[in-house]
Amino acid sequence: MELARAEPGALHRLLRLALEQVRGDLEGLSREHVERLAELALSGATGTVVELPGDVRVRRQYDAVTIEPDEPRAEYLPERAQLPVPGEAALPLRGVVVRAEPAVTPDGFAADDPLTAYVNAGAAARGLVLRSHEPGERFIPLGMTGSRKLQDYFVDEKVPRRLRDRIPVVTDADGVVLWVVGQRLAEPARAEAGAGAVRLSASFEPRNEEDT
Repeated sequence: MELARAEPGALHRLLRLALEQVRGDLEGLSREHVERLAELALSGATGTVVELPGDVRVRRQYDAVTIEPDEPRAEYLPERAQLPVPGEAALPLRGVVVRAEPAVTPDGFAADDPLTAYVNAGAAARGLVLRSHEPGERFIPLGMTGSRKLQDYFVDEKVPRRLRDRIPVVTDADGVVLWVVGQRLAEPARAEAGAGAVRLSASFEPRNEEDT
């Protein structure tokens, strides 16, 4: 089918079918995502790339539209380290260090510094782990009740592709994500003002990374 001649409804159905074949499902895909893809198919410039939830990239190449899995950067192999309290842990490949120390959650604390977070003491009671995020990893963003795929969160928050595989997570002893480092605290980590907590602070080694 020539996309430019397709009726809008037929085009949307065709694109959704193609996405389902690549992804295996349509979870997290909204009407807005399909409309962006339709716009790319009809009038996008050659070389334009649209990233969609579900680790999918859609690229316009002349008269063709290619839908393909978004492959992770090969140089960022999985890493994992115990994070003692007090103490610190590092992931050398990602150039990140996270420090942990007992604290009390400040009254009216706002995450003005994205590299600082407070985790409730109960969540940290059996130990913390700093590690690379896993394929298909999910977390519950602070203030929400349902979980989201981490890669979908990165897409919606417009986190550059070159940085996503570098961003680690802090989890509890059971693997529940408490903090997407430098990005978002998770609901299970919620710390009430004045309550005992663990203060986490992260630092990233500066790097000159090119987008791919």
